[in-house]
Amino acid sequence: MPIIEVLSARTPPDEFFSYLNLKASELLGIVSERVWISWDRGSSRILFRPGMLEEDGPIVFVHCKQSYADDQVISLIGLIRECLEQMCNFEPDSIYIAVHRVQKNHLFSFNQLWR
Repeated sequence: MPIIEVLSARTPPDEFFSYLNLKASELLGIVSERVWISWDRGSSRILFRPGMLEEDGPIVFVHCKQSYADDQVISLIGLIRECLEQMCNFEPDSIYIAVHRVQKNHLFSFNQLWR
């Protein structure tokens, strides 16, 4: 874990996923198979505020275990922001990132409850 969800009408470049996966796994000290990334382009009328355009910034939700240190989470936010700016050409002030910490006993993954 983490699970990184990006909501944006824009299409990401092909290398976005592999690069962010590699850098996030290195940052958190976990295997790359534990970093999941999704990008939902959806219909802007359904998923986003009225009038949202392709050039508007993304909304990003990160779900991660509460056991990650604050400096790791802050660094992960910076990494995601940097990737969105440099690889996807989003303006820094248009990017929204929220981190949701998952408590122990609230995560079931790989056939076990995380305690």
